[in-house]
Amino acid sequence: MATLTSLDELLRAIHNAGIEAQKLTEQQHVRQLRRYFKEDGTPITMAIKLPNAQYDPNVAKQQLAGKTGGGELDHRAEQYVEFDAPLLSLVPPGTLRIKTMDVRFKVKLQGLLGDDGDTSTDPVTKVEHHTKGPLRVEMGGGMFTKKSQLADISITFEGTDPPESLMKINDHFLRSFP
Repeated sequence: MATLTSLDELLRAIHNAGIEAQKLTEQQHVRQLRRYFKEDGTPITMAIKLPNAQYDPNVAKQQLAGKTGGGELDHRAEQYVEFDAPLLSLVPPGTLRIKTMDVRFKVKLQGLLGDDGDTSTDPVTKVEHHTKGPLRVEMGGGMFTKKSQLADISITFEGTDPPESLMKINDHFLRSFP
């Protein structure tokens, strides 16, 4: 015997499936952020060496020859400066969102008449009226059928720009570079 479902319930189930799919993409954003921050909220960093903008090869030669005063290291003698760069600023996260969701299926509509195909006759006008019941769909695939109804479902994801707040955090990190 084929399964009967109200059309409202079927549409609600499809709608809820779309909402759940969107929730999955949102959870992916949160999981991705956790890859860039420690439990205490501080950024996970990677030590990198950047060229020293104030590097002076003459100062470096004097430093090596021991000709600079006081035994202190002059930062201009260092060709590279080590910096702990937040991973978020090195690899900006990509984000996904659902662009489209198409669901196609064939069903047999039932319920245009009452459950038993009820009709009634108006005693005054003698006009026959069909009693309408709830619109239901037969999903197919009963015990004696060879073929069950299958739905064609297509969900298209697209890459989008990260949320603005994430980009502001990234901009703050970039401004902190030496």
